[in-house]
Amino acid sequence: MLSLNHPVGHSKAVFFRALGFDENNVEQLTNALLKIAVTENVSDTITTEYGVKYLISGELTSPTDKTARIVTIWIIDKGQTNPRFITACPSEE
Repeated sequence: MLSLNHPVGHSKAVFFRALGFDENNVEQLTNALLKIAVTENVSDTITTEYGVKYLISGELTSPTDKTARIVTIWIIDKGQTNPRFITACPSEE
């Protein structure tokens, strides 16, 4: 998580690190992402062969009190009942 060396996730790592998240506060990032999932409304759903994805936008507050609007993506896999986190990225809103 937040790896600057990841070939796909590099830009997301740069984004979240600029907000003040790093290896020392991953739990704080996890809690902030969960808070969005629990308190905000689903903005879109996408049915895939693997299950249903849920897009939830919200305001992320960082350890340095910066805020950013992000989109979190969760999925409930086929045959499962609990969602699992897939990714988060800056919102285009």
